[in-house]
Amino acid sequence: MKQPLLTVCSLSYFPLMVLFVLASAVSGGQIPNHGFESWTASGNALNPDGWWSSNDSVSSSGSYFPITRSADHYPEGAGSYSIRIANNTALLPAWGAMGIAWTGAWEGNDAPAFPLEGHPVSLCGYYKFVSENGDVFRIFIALYHNGTEVTQAEWMNTEDTGGWASFVLPFPEYTEADSARIMLSAFDADNFEVQGNSVLYVDNLSFDQLITATPESAERADGMAVYPNPARDVVCVKTVTPPARGAVLQVFDAAGRCVVTRACTTGLTVLPLEGWAAGTYVVTVQTGDRVMRQVLQVNR
Repeated sequence: MKQPLLTVCSLSYFPLMVLFVLASAVSGGQIPNHGFESWTASGNALNPDGWWSSNDSVSSSGSYFPITRSADHYPEGAGSYSIRIANNTALLPAWGAMGIAWTGAWEGNDAPAFPLEGHPVSLCGYYKFVSENGDVFRIFIALYHNGTEVTQAEWMNTEDTGGWASFVLPFPEYTEADSARIMLSAFDADNFEVQGNSVLYVDNLSFDQLITATPESAERADGMAVYPNPARDVVCVKTVTPPARGAVLQVFDAAGRCVVTRACTTGLTVLPLEGWAAGTYVVTVQTGDRVMRQVLQVNR
């Protein structure tokens, strides 16, 4: 199993870096249908716009499709759907057995699929994997310049997540890129080995910054918001205006123990929740004589 240098939260992987930044949907705007909100009916199937999938190789008049639109999505407030990518071993060796999707059309499995601007250094997003019989899911990206591949990164893992988690997949160094392609599969697409009826969910892909959302209910009259709440993998603490110099952010557990203390120098602080126990916490920001408090619920 290949293991890149990768950031994953809320699991116990933390080999490279923490990269959690408040981002709008613009950060994923280069990736076609990056939040999997847009789907088109074809016979009995719903197909994700901007992506080829194994649905395109099965009869649209059938009743089973390996790629489906799911209302199980993440994070809350950022769209309404995710892509659900499922294997079905009973249909092997047909395409309908293989949960796979990639940007572009059929030929996009090994060619530039969408234009790229800037110089992104990582692919970010959210995923959930329900594993069976040791299946290995795969998240893959290649970057191109003038039609020639200049770098690629992939993540293959077999572990069942038990819920949604975020990932940051860094790219090996490259000089310049003008296009890219992305491939997602619920099996080892390197070797085309389908072991079980595993299911991979993916949502809100982006470059360099995780997409988050601030539910309206998180806005507070006291000028502080803590979201998402409940939280699982990351929590954002936002103040309406940047706090005064010397402001301190602290988090206390239900027993009153301080679990986090850090300087609060901007209007947004993002905390990864790896290693935090499920339960109730109190988040405080003290700026001058003023103390703002909110209760945070962490779920596992």
